[in-house]
Parts: sequence; C-alpha cells; structure tokens
Amino acid sequence: MPTSAPAISLPEQMQSYEKAVNRTLVSIPPSDLEKSSPSHSSELQTQQVFREELSSFDTSNFRHVITAALTKGNVRFVNREVSSSTTNYGSVSVSQRLLAVATACMDLGRVKQVKGWLRRIAEEGEPEVVFPAISIAVRAKQPELTLRLYQKLSVSHLPRQDVLLRVTTETIELAKRLRKPHARHGAWKLHQQIVEAASDVLGAALKQSTESNCEDWERQALLLLAHAKKLINSKPGKPAAPSPQ
Repeated sequence: MPTSAPAISLPEQMQSYEKAVNRTLVSIPPSDLEKSSPSHSSELQTQQVFREELSSFDTSNFRHVITAALTKGNVRFVNREVSSSTTNYGSVSVSQRLLAVATACMDLGRVKQVKGWLRRIAEEGEPEVVFPAISIAVRAKQPELTLRLYQKLSVSHLPRQDVLLRVTTETIELAKRLRKPHARHGAWKLHQQIVEAASDVLGAALKQSTESNCEDWERQALLLLAHAKKLINSKPGKPAAPSPQ
C-alpha cells in the first residue's frame, strides 16, 4: 500500500504554484502558431509541469493558470485542459473548469470568448455553476444567454440572499435595456421573459427563506418583485420606472 505524501506548507505550495505558472508560460506556444501543428514536445512538457507541480490544485489556481494561457493567446491549451480527465485536477470538475474559464475571460474583457464558455455551461454545466454563470452573463450584457441560464437554474442551488438580490436586481436592469428605443425584433418579449425568470427565482427564495433577522432582505426582495410585476404588465414603448432603492 503506497505511503501518503508528506504535508506541504502553504508557502511551499505557493512557491510551487508560481514556479509552475512561470514554466507553463514558457512552454505555451504563441498564438500565431495556432494555425500550424502544435509542438508535441511542448505540449508534453506543459502536461508534465501540471502533473508534477500542480497535483494538488483548486479552482482558483486553475483559473490563474488559464488566465496565463489566455494572455498568451493559447486557446488550444485552454480547451484541452478544460476537457481533460478530472484526475489531473483533483476535485475540480469539468463544470467548475468551464466556470473558471468564463470568469477569466470576463476579467480579461473578452466578451466574445465569454459567450462561448457560457453556452457550454448552459448546455452541459452542473447545477452548482449555473447561478455564478448567470452573474457573468449579466456582467457581459448577454440577455439571451442570461435567459437560457435562468431556465437551467435549480432553486436548490441558490447563493446567499444578498448575492441573490444583487444579481436578480442586475438581471432586471439588463432586461430593461431591451425596452429601448422601441423594443423591436422580439426584444420586448425577451425583456419580459428575463424579468419573469428573475422574479420566479426570487419568489422561490422568499418561500424557502428560514433565516432569522432577514426582514430587511425580505422587504427589498418584495419591493423588487413589485417593480418586476410593473415591468411585465407595462406596455411597449413606455419608459421603465427606476428600480427600488
């Protein structure tokens, strides 16, 4: 029976992690090589770095390494690492990796890439990553993806009440942008669908709420629900009332 490896201190872990990132940056081929055949030896070297020095790995570390790869322009590397066997990354699931890449792309301001990763989450993501993905979709101002993700959301996987209230408020503000200037080409219907989706989630959270000392949260949630109802029932072309404070 193999013996367990000795415990590694946090400073040693961070030194190992930084060393791995630096070596990974060197081993990643530049973006202009994407059109040609990648260097097989370079890929093997990168994989070896991950196996040897990042064997104990969490989502944050994964995102940092992915950010480094994206900065170097190596999308092929990112795609491969997301889809590879989970045994290389401990408990970091494929869904968590998809979310980590979407977050990294958003932090880098690469909205086009964000959309692609959010589509994958909408298609294959596990329930626990859907609400964080909604937050990213709202930040990226992607109403269609926001609605798709709300439709995939399970009310058994909601965040803290304050986070839920913030994201649903931001969702409704995003939907209100679709009212302007004249809500053409189906924009009004999409606006209503998004508001309804956010309202349904907030209403479900209110019904489930068992926390003590949450009167202020409940008051704000009820005000937001009342605002959402007015938006849904209003007529096209009518300016939206400001959100409740």
